[in-house]
Amino acid sequence: MSYIKGNYRKSIYTSAQGYHIGLFKVTDTDDEALVDYVDRVITFTGYFHELNDMDTYLFYGKLVNHQKYGEQFQVDSYERCKPEEKDAIIEFLTSGLFKGIGEKKAKAIVDVLGKDTLKVILENPDNLILIPGVDVPGSPIYVPLVYGLLGLASVILVHEFSHGILSV
Repeated sequence: MSYIKGNYRKSIYTSAQGYHIGLFKVTDTDDEALVDYVDRVITFTGYFHELNDMDTYLFYGKLVNHQKYGEQFQVDSYERCKPEEKDAIIEFLTSGLFKGIGEKKAKAIVDVLGKDTLKVILENPDNLILIPGVDVPGSPIYVPLVYGLLGLASVILVHEFSHGILSV
């Protein structure tokens, strides 16, 4: 099974059962047959719970040739990638999911904790006390951020497990 990594662009068709036909901007692949699609858009098909154009995804599947519509990537499973770049983490932290975190505070968090910010917080929430202005567990930023991340991680794990994305 091959993968393509990139960003969802838009849906062309969506059924009530979650079947999607859409467009996906490819940024990486492990399949020589798909290398020409890197930095280009490919049509994809498959079953999805939800997709958004802000996240990066890994789609696992294969390239197929539809007799009417041509080459498409048939997705068997997928996963949402964690933000990896500093700008993506700042954008995630300022998305509105975490009360009290604006652009300035998000930059301070990422500057101190680095590119593994989310992992560092999830592994030990007390690392947040290293951030100026987040000095005690119970501060207006500490609690919503930690509980928000823990809750989000739980939702993602449950979703991935229930959809066969998480391998146990």
